[in-house]
Amino acid sequence: MQRAEVMIKGPGLGRDAALRAIRRSGILLSFVRDVTPMPHNGCRPPKKDVYRNKLLTVSTRTLQWKCVESRVDNKRLCYGRFILSPLIKGQADTIGIAMRRALLGEIEGTCITRAKSEKIPHEYSTIVGAFICARGPGYVTAQDIISQPSVEIVDNTQHIARLTEPIDLCIGLQIERIADIDIV
Repeated sequence: MQRAEVMIKGPGLGRDAALRAIRRSGILLSFVRDVTPMPHNGCRPPKKDVYRNKLLTVSTRTLQWKCVESRVDNKRLCYGRFILSPLIKGQADTIGIAMRRALLGEIEGTCITRAKSEKIPHEYSTIVGAFICARGPGYVTAQDIISQPSVEIVDNTQHIARLTEPIDLCIGLQIERIADIDIV
């Protein structure tokens, strides 16, 4: 199976997980529809005929993706705007939420997970990775990070701190690669 049309019924987080699982399996989704019954005016929807519930809904519409605009603003910011059509009422929200969760679940990155100041005692042992060393007064930026050649600092102008007194600041940093981001 290479292409599928999906109809989602019922509330809950399982909807997003199901769409994500289908996407990861390599199946192309040509149609996604939310068929959750919605009561109106406070009354229950009429009960459907048993024979009608067994019929399979077939759509002749094909979803079309179109990239309207894409650009790279700088090393940290990429922008893209896409159009997906045709969609029925409620389908845009369903697809948007599923896409957000799927895309955020795929993000990998490297970040600072611990920091230790040389002059402030705390629970962490010696941290190996990178250091920030600066002398005040002045601003501390990412350019002040001293790291291994394998570590690339994307934006050297990133503001970290402002030192108002003539002090030496030296902070050890632990850098780790993160594969799974918890989506809240």
